[in-house]
Amino acid sequence: MQAAAIVAYATLAFVGTSIPLFALAMAGNNFDISFAGVALVAYMSSLTNVRYTATQYALLSSTYAWLGKILKGFSGAEVESLSTTHGLIHAYGIFFIACGLTGVPAVLLFAALG
Repeated sequence: MQAAAIVAYATLAFVGTSIPLFALAMAGNNFDISFAGVALVAYMSSLTNVRYTATQYALLSSTYAWLGKILKGFSGAEVESLSTTHGLIHAYGIFFIACGLTGVPAVLLFAALG
């Protein structure tokens, strides 16, 4: 679901200024982030021991977030490098499509398991 919301941002970059499409992309992204957050908390809660829940949950939640915190700093450099050949707006579109494609392995894994 999150991959589809990110691709909606790419569509917005290629379509141009559209308030309804922007509102739809924002609403979808917010819903997807909330849904994923609840699923993640439920999953991490199942991994923790009742006696050490606070410590284990703190370690798990900080571990899942650190990679995204580090990598998102380089997103601007990636868009800037794409903008030299594609223009700024299309660079954002290509960047969001690439971000959306990162969700494909998770969808394939989910389909294979379930």
